[in-house]
Amino acid sequence: MANSGGGILLVGVTNDGKPSGHDVSGLLEYDPADITNKLFSFTGKHFGNFTIVSALKEDETIAALVVGQTSIPLVFVQNWRLSR
Repeated sequence: MANSGGGILLVGVTNDGKPSGHDVSGLLEYDPADITNKLFSFTGKHFGNFTIVSALKEDETIAALVVGQTSIPLVFVQNWRLSR
């Protein structure tokens, strides 16, 4: 999730950078506090230095998770499983 330099995670693009057509509205409406809480449950660290923003790529809406810097990398200490 975060390394010392931060970065940007793009959602809604393919590996070659083209829009995927995926509907990113759910992520754009997601409460950042819920992400912070989930990160804490897996890392044991409080981290909220990120924002979720929308962007346009070739006239399609994508989401960008803009992650700020951290002095200590976040390391997952619990197993994670996708639940739908």
